Amino acid sequence: MHFGVSVSLCKLQVHPVVGGTTGNDGFSWAKAAWQQGASANSAHQGAYWTEAENDLKTNDGTYATAVSHLAQLISLPDANQTAAQNYAYHHDIAALNAFFGTPGLYS
Repeated sequence: MHFGVSVSLCKLQVHPVVGGTTGNDGFSWAKAAWQQGASANSAHQGAYWTEAENDLKTNDGTYATAVSHLAQLISLPDANQTAAQNYAYHHDIAALNAFFGTPGLYS
């Protein structure tokens, strides 16, 4: 389908229409944000993780564990982490890579 529309927005996203879905596929949107964040520098990754967190929150608590990992990851500093913060970072990254099915995406 073609739409002759001109828009001027930041972060405009166009998603395909798929028969049989509600149009609110929080997991797919969150995974896309998670994957995009991997190519961003560390100072900007939090914005992608926040987007993923918000997308997952739309599903009645179904993804509460992943939301919790994202929230902790977002709260960590992007530089000069303590040993405990570095451990939490790697733990959250591993859990989220497993959740999204993206092993090794973030190192």
